Amino acid sequence: MTGTGEPSHLTTTEERFSAAFSDTRRVIDLSQGFVLFPIQVPGPDLARALSDWLHKNGCHVHVIDPQSADEWAALALVLHSLKVANNGAVVVIGTRDLTAALDRGLHLVNQSRDTIAKQLGRPLLWCGPRSFLERTMDEAPDFWSIRSVERIFRPNNPEEVGWAPAPEKEELATENAESEFSLDNSPGDAPFQDRVNLIQEALSTHPVEGVVLARAALDEALRGERLGEVVTLLRLPQLAELSQQPTVLTRDLALTVAKANLKMGQPQEALTVAGALLVDPSVSPLQATSARLVRGEALASLGQRSAALDEFQKAEEQAAQQGDVSTQAWAQIGLGKVTLHLTPLDDTAIEMLERANVLAAQVDDATLKREAKSALADAYSKLFDERRAKLLRM
Repeated sequence: MTGTGEPSHLTTTEERFSAAFSDTRRVIDLSQGFVLFPIQVPGPDLARALSDWLHKNGCHVHVIDPQSADEWAALALVLHSLKVANNGAVVVIGTRDLTAALDRGLHLVNQSRDTIAKQLGRPLLWCGPRSFLERTMDEAPDFWSIRSVERIFRPNNPEEVGWAPAPEKEELATENAESEFSLDNSPGDAPFQDRVNLIQEALSTHPVEGVVLARAALDEALRGERLGEVVTLLRLPQLAELSQQPTVLTRDLALTVAKANLKMGQPQEALTVAGALLVDPSVSPLQATSARLVRGEALASLGQRSAALDEFQKAEEQAAQQGDVSTQAWAQIGLGKVTLHLTPLDDTAIEMLERANVLAAQVDDATLKREAKSALADAYSKLFDERRAKLLRM
């Protein structure tokens, strides 16, 4: 379904569509963060040729080319899990087969719009025939609303024999060259209880869809500090069962559940979930690092500070190796707080928390910045330096 391998479509297509390909690369290079670019192509081969050309020209491309009902159902989950390079992009290749499976996949993408945008942080090239783009507009309206101007790939020679793009649908046109999008603008959700009912039904009948919906809902509730919603979601019996027996499908959900457990003052539950992830030999390095961070926070909450210190140190070292600045900053916060308890008169904790603030400044995460600043202020206060503590709290 996905790939980042060597180019395989070295044909004259590159020459025939060189202007369109070059324009796409220019747009990717100029993009600052997530942008949804719909691209009308007559068939999947042209989208694959574009991906190969981008790869050859130094752009790290993740290609998602769903071929089955299960792969369409898992599309949102795959988009959630991608780590895209700073100069990279993601290409989704659509289909002419307008099936119920496609519709379900688009619904899940629509539900997860904000989470996907935040996770990718780079351009998403939404490629397919006119019918696929129209179906996206109909079945994923919130997702479609954040698009940039649509592009129609035409050959360099407009008189080329046999080339006749489908007529444009009026509703697909956009008056603005770029659409404004902010992660603060959430799509209009159905009432929360309706969403919970949908998640429960999906977990029972379509587990892949249920996992995507549950993770998106829990993540949004945590980020929005909607603790009532967090409690309701944690009480779902299927969620507890899935998170305690993590599989390839549910590992990211399990991590989100563990973070929610910590938020709600349930460190023992978080410890159990993180522990299950760490004994899984097939867990990814990034997931293992996140699980260690959760485990460290849970142990600290349970008063097992020496064990927590060890987990935080391992998480910080692994995050540094992986280039995960955000997790590294959270680990430094944990190290600083625990060190302050173990050696209250040692300046080591201050150094750790100052380092956490330096790292947090490199990440677009207001919660992380706030927590790093607050932890450093508390540390200065405990060391009787109220002047500095007051300045940080201003």
